[in-house]
Amino acid sequence: MKEFIAEILFLEEGKRWVNFPIKNGLRLSFWLLGDKVSTPSEIELLNENIEIGKSTLIKMRIIEREFLTGRIETGTEFRIGTFPDEVAQGKVIEVIS
Repeated sequence: MKEFIAEILFLEEGKRWVNFPIKNGLRLSFWLLGDKVSTPSEIELLNENIEIGKSTLIKMRIIEREFLTGRIETGTEFRIGTFPDEVAQGKVIEVIS
């Protein structure tokens, strides 16, 4: 399991899949730009609810699969959603483990 702090921004498309504001944890697919596969992820809220169009800091856990080995580091951009439909864009701020 890989764990990190990230900044995410939910897109308008997110309204199709999730009820806003998000007040609890959330599970969605996670992938890096250009990837053809995804992995499960779990989002944990840190201090505030998640709203459409508002950048939010979250803690994220993903199942670390082979295609991600060595690719998750500070500054890495990613997408989450129901693969391949993205509902949010994100960026790794700090890798925890």
